[in-house]
Amino acid sequence: MKKIHFINRIDWDNAGDWGCCPLNYYLDYFEQFNLIRHDIDFIDYKEIEPEDVVILGGSGLFNVTRSFNEAINKILERCNHVIAWSAGFNTHDKQWFQGTDFPTISMDKFSMLSIRDYQHPSGIEWLPDPSAAAIPKDFLKSQQNTIRKYGVIEHKDLPIKGIGYIEDRIKNSESLYNILKFICESEVVITNSYHCAYWSILLQRKTIVINKWSTKFNYFKYKPEFIESKNEDAVPVELLENASKVAQIYVNAYAEAVSMNDAYFERVKKLILELNVPKSKEYQEFYEMTYMKSWNIQSKLAEVSRLSERMEYLQNAINDLHDELYEVIDRLHDEVYVRINQEHEELYGAVNGLHDELYERINQEHDEFYKVLHKHRE
Repeated sequence: MKKIHFINRIDWDNAGDWGCCPLNYYLDYFEQFNLIRHDIDFIDYKEIEPEDVVILGGSGLFNVTRSFNEAINKILERCNHVIAWSAGFNTHDKQWFQGTDFPTISMDKFSMLSIRDYQHPSGIEWLPDPSAAAIPKDFLKSQQNTIRKYGVIEHKDLPIKGIGYIEDRIKNSESLYNILKFICESEVVITNSYHCAYWSILLQRKTIVINKWSTKFNYFKYKPEFIESKNEDAVPVELLENASKVAQIYVNAYAEAVSMNDAYFERVKKLILELNVPKSKEYQEFYEMTYMKSWNIQSKLAEVSRLSERMEYLQNAINDLHDELYEVIDRLHDEVYVRINQEHEELYGAVNGLHDELYERINQEHDEFYKVLHKHRE
């Protein structure tokens, strides 16, 4: 029984993650087949057969964590027909740094391969994120309906610091509709979320990305402005003003993204036809993952492992420091003991000297007193 599998990152608290799967926008076609949707963290490998079709994407799935790359290679080993639909490179830094030593993905094993990263060094075909299709066309006509100059959209796990003076803000855990509506109501969108920046660009809003934290921000075709805020320091209003002045509006981005995904969809349909995937609704599973609110269980376990190794390293360092400190204290103890003995001997000599002088003085005073007393008696 041939099946079509869709695999991406499923996180219902992240509008980008659950909005980027092409199944959301081409369901009318795909629902005529046996379907299974998987979270990349929880792939049911036993259901994937060599002659099935696997559609991987969208979102940044390449070089995120070791577990993601290992999962993708395992899929490529199990299935002969794997399609990457606007996947992307997504190596994190800062607080989500997962290292850079990832297993190499066997890119040559994909039947079709596209990424959302424009002019990426890999040279892989560029395809904008399919969530462009989520934008209602009437939202594109709302250019004059802004109610605020700046609107802030924060990644749900990464609060934006330094611009607390801007009160109008939401998180990317909001519904996609609410996020798109918020974007339309804003003249300038400030965000640290990839998808929120992407949707803002498609909706022809000036877009500023603050504190980018992944390589995925480096490969927009239609680039936002980038600014950084350091630590807790406030971002000067002048910096935002300057960034908003130079931020561009891209009137063709939306139409291009939608048309390119429609064209890619036609190519996928052609491949499915050539593979003689039978039409059947005998088996369709769109299960919700038990742990979908965790962005990556495997990476969390890896993080725990790294922290354990770090703790062991720190414990060894503490032990070494303890030994060094003990040696220093022991040496200081000996030096102080010697010094105290020296001081004691010097003090003892001084006290004895004073004692002898005082004894002699007392004897002298005694003799003089005795003479005076004796003379007085005579």
